[in-house]
Amino acid sequence: MRTSEYGSPFLNTNGGRRISDWENKRRLRTYINNLINQERENGSLGLDFSMLKNKYSPYIFAGVGLVAASFWAAAYCSPKSRYMPNVLRFLCILEGWKIGTDYYQRSAYKFVTINFGRFPADVQRALENEDARYLYAIQDSVAKTD
Repeated sequence: MRTSEYGSPFLNTNGGRRISDWENKRRLRTYINNLINQERENGSLGLDFSMLKNKYSPYIFAGVGLVAASFWAAAYCSPKSRYMPNVLRFLCILEGWKIGTDYYQRSAYKFVTINFGRFPADVQRALENEDARYLYAIQDSVAKTD
């Protein structure tokens, strides 16, 4: 498996071309989600799902941020202030969402790293080069088997 100079096995930054647009990432994410759905129904690939337990972590961390901001706003903001408590709540919810999203992305990255050898060759090639243009043709066939 080729790795980049930064240590990520899924980015080929040394190849001179890097295809990293939103449609490419969406296509790869959709195809992997279809593979996960197919695996849960058929069990043909033998994927390890032990690290994909925190799908709702952005919502949980945002809720924790809202609760914490409510306490902080009551303690540190003036009772006459109308805007500052709401700004504090918004910022804490935003930070909680960011922490939760990072937490979920780490678990998704672990899932892809652990199951890399079990994925089909096209998916492995798409993950190595970050080029999912050719997964679109077989994405529909995987979705139809669900």
